[in-house]
Amino acid sequence: MPWTSIRDKPFHKNTRTSAFDDKRLAKAIATRDQSYKLLMWITNAIDRGHIQPSRGAHHSGGPDAATQWLRSNYYHIPEELRPPKDEVNEFAAFFSTYLTSSFDVIEGGGTRGEGPAPMGCRCELCMRIVNAPHLQAKKLYARDKRRANWLMAECVSKLAKRNALDIDDELAMQLVTDGKTRRYAA
Repeated sequence: MPWTSIRDKPFHKNTRTSAFDDKRLAKAIATRDQSYKLLMWITNAIDRGHIQPSRGAHHSGGPDAATQWLRSNYYHIPEELRPPKDEVNEFAAFFSTYLTSSFDVIEGGGTRGEGPAPMGCRCELCMRIVNAPHLQAKKLYARDKRRANWLMAECVSKLAKRNALDIDDELAMQLVTDGKTRRYAA
């Protein structure tokens, strides 16, 4: 399934559009899935020499780096993994945040970019792209799990209100922390 934009329904304060709109949420999840698939493809493509790890040595990192990298490798990326040309900036913003906030580079044999050699850019994003085979999902701490539970409970409460269901914060938290109901609440 090709990547699609989450801009289909803009979010405005004065409209009835909710931040928890099912279509926007589904597209956000699809974007995350597409980002993961692209990362897996990058891991193999760099090792095979199909793409260059970093072509931009002078950018500010983050979305700029991702945009530049996506544009310079656009036609090397399989069509099902790349965003439409007019949505590269939006996808790049998500992709850069996804890589830097979700993964750490695990130092070890084979990691690239060590030393002063001109490897290209050394921003967080480019270092993750060049070291894609050495990425590991960040570890979650207890505070991260508590915050996730709190956010899920808030979402459940808002969804219940939108559907005219009376639910208090305690019940919402119970729904998202109980092993029998957590999956349904998510």
